[in-house]
Amino acid sequence: MFGVGGLWAWVEIDANGTGDMTGAGCGHSVGGGGGAGAGPIGPTEITWTQVSAADVPPGVLTLGPDTQYYIVDGLPFAFPVTRGHYSSRFGPGVQVQSTTAP
Repeated sequence: MFGVGGLWAWVEIDANGTGDMTGAGCGHSVGGGGGAGAGPIGPTEITWTQVSAADVPPGVLTLGPDTQYYIVDGLPFAFPVTRGHYSSRFGPGVQVQSTTAP
C-alpha cells in the first residue's frame, strides 16, 4: 500500500543472520474514492546481512549516516548498525524513521 498512507514495521534480528518481522500498512483515499484501509504485514521470518557503507547495494536507501548497515532481504532500506533514532526524507511526503536498539 503506497501513495497516501503509511507503513509500520518491526524487525528483530538474531545473531545468526535470521530474525522476525511484523507490521501493518494503511492507505487513504483522496477525494472520497476507494482504496482506503489497513492490512497486516507478517509475521514472517527474515534473513539479513551486515555490510559496509561502500557495499550497500544499488537501489537500497540508507537510513542515517553510518559505516556499517543491516540489509534485510526484501526491504529497500539499509538500517544503521550504530544505536540511535534516524529520520530520513527522500522527497515531498516521503519520510522514513528507524531506531536501532540493543
